[in-house]
Amino acid sequence: TLGIKFPDGSWRICCDEHDECYNQGGGILGKLICDLKFYDCLTRHSYLIVAELYFIGVLVFGWFSHRWGATGHPTPPEPPPQPTCSGTCVGIQTVYTNLRNYKLWLPKQDGFGWNAVSARITQDGRERLGQEAERLEGVEMERECESGCRCQWMSHGEWERKDATIVVPTVDGVERGTRWSCTASQWERQVIGNCVEE
Repeated sequence: TLGIKFPDGSWRICCDEHDECYNQGGGILGKLICDLKFYDCLTRHSYLIVAELYFIGVLVFGWFSHRWGATGHPTPPEPPPQPTCSGTCVGIQTVYTNLRNYKLWLPKQDGFGWNAVSARITQDGRERLGQEAERLEGVEMERECESGCRCQWMSHGEWERKDATIVVPTVDGVERGTRWSCTASQWERQVIGNCVEE
């Protein structure tokens, strides 16, 4: 209380409560309420003479410790700004179909490049090329939404087709350098959407 260290008697709890009340602040009435509560607490935890002396002390000198004008309630933190989620998002959607013209490639003896050889595609080779085609599919974003927003696709352009080559290593291709390849129909179109909240 008042920034002065008093003996820690049985009334220490009264001092702590009085300090907390002052920290909550307020006007003259608020200070007087704190002082009266302090006096009441002291009469219950100490001698009457102690209560009266301390009460007079806070009445006279407490003006310097009281937080004038404070509301007594901590100011809540500002909420984080919410995304506006406005604007449009644009991307290029890609799909692969009609996998064909399977080839097996072996590295040249000089170590530079590969030679295509005639070989029947294995089931594992077909599956690996199909999985690679699925991995390459999707939408590549050209204009994305802000963080906290997602793109809701609304319209798209016409599909455009071209041939593409898909290549994967064979099962033992890591050691031997052999590869499977195929030709695929690559379809692309522009997709446009609106940015909305997630």
